[in-house]
Amino acid sequence: MTLSEEPFLVGTHLKVYSFLRANEGSWFTVDEIATSLGFKQTSVYSALTLVRKLPRIYEKTDPSGRRMFGFVRWIAK
Repeated sequence: MTLSEEPFLVGTHLKVYSFLRANEGSWFTVDEIATSLGFKQTSVYSALTLVRKLPRIYEKTDPSGRRMFGFVRWIAK
């Protein structure tokens, strides 16, 4: 994805996406994202319904069963 292919987002969706992108390679729970951005968890959950479908945004479950989200770099071959 090039800069010209960045998704068009506004409001909470943009803040959540920007947070994950700024912390590329790290994984966060919804609670951690909400706390970092000063949002309610429900707002972050709502934003993630769209954001998690975007390229380079990944979701995984940790060993304790918590869902985590992160922005993952593509490696050129």
